[in-house]
Amino acid sequence: MRKAVFIVLCSVLCLSTPVFAATVTCGCLQNPNGTWTYAYQVTTATGFAELEIGACDLVATNYTNWVQPAGWVPLGVMAGLIYEGADHYSPATPHGQVSPGPQGFCPGKIVWQGSGPAGGPFTFGFTHPWGPHDAPWWTMSGDAVNSENWSAVVGGGAGPVHSPVPEPASSLALGSGLIAMAGALLRKRR
Repeated sequence: MRKAVFIVLCSVLCLSTPVFAATVTCGCLQNPNGTWTYAYQVTTATGFAELEIGACDLVATNYTNWVQPAGWVPLGVMAGLIYEGADHYSPATPHGQVSPGPQGFCPGKIVWQGSGPAGGPFTFGFTHPWGPHDAPWWTMSGDAVNSENWSAVVGGGAGPVHSPVPEPASSLALGSGLIAMAGALLRKRR
């Protein structure tokens, strides 16, 4: 009887214990020159080989001053959704509060690759001209993927983190520019 109870307990514990666990905390700070510094600290139970943060800005030159642990390489910003989609929420929710998101999708991701042993925290980051919004994250090791939980607090480890989002003035200027170009093309065709 005791052996059967022990086997059942072991089975329950094995099923309820994640094989791959990670947390990603974040911090963002507006610099005196108006740019923003984004920092992410990753702690893992088993190690990881890739960190991805949801990105709404796909212009690689906007990301500068890359920071990563030794042996890691920033692959930069890439287009494309992965896994369950790169949910996001704007405007930014203050750190320590639960985001009302997700709402909509980030069109890309910020990616670092390397080899991180178990433990941490391991620090990653960059500087960007735009302010933050709530974004997803993923840590990967082989087929094991860990990601944010939108019902957890922003920046606290389990919840979403912050990444750059176009400011309303930037979006308005971009949209106005595209409308003006479309109008010019239409007039040229006539």
